[in-house]
Amino acid sequence: TADAQNAGASPVYQWMVNNQPLQNSAPVFTSNTLSNGDAVYCIITPGSSACSVDPINSNTLTAIIEALPKISILPADTLIYIGQQAVLKATVDGNIASFRWSPADQLENQYSLTPSTLHLTDNITYTLTVKNEKGCEASSQSVIKVARLLRMPNAFSPNRDGLNDIFRPIFPSPVSDY
Repeated sequence: TADAQNAGASPVYQWMVNNQPLQNSAPVFTSNTLSNGDAVYCIITPGSSACSVDPINSNTLTAIIEALPKISILPADTLIYIGQQAVLKATVDGNIASFRWSPADQLENQYSLTPSTLHLTDNITYTLTVKNEKGCEASSQSVIKVARLLRMPNAFSPNRDGLNDIFRPIFPSPVSDY
């Protein structure tokens, strides 16, 4: 944020990154594309009612970009049968200050990086969020899909009464091929 003192009415702001002008004339600059070591400053040209009309450079700020933790969860996605459990195996690069699983109440041990799920009856997505010693956070997900048993009737009655007219498997979700 450029805080111009005694710049008169309607000063003009020109933000610079590594001495290159940006298309931003607001007093506030934000970016998610800075690299480590980028130099950011603002050139303020005072408005017409100011004592001086000469442009003024702000102080230069040097961007320090901290690395995000790198997370890997295996399996990233998997299919289990209804009532089964899965074991999530997370690995994290770097120094971990804290981590949390979500939904934590669907794990046997939310304080482990290799927890077992509860016995699952529905699809669920687990998210692991990790914070490193610099306060940088990253997340990764594992999707567990639950398969239900497929029932296949042994007869049908194609009499167009709306009951058992089609010979097909009975499954709680769409089946594309059988």
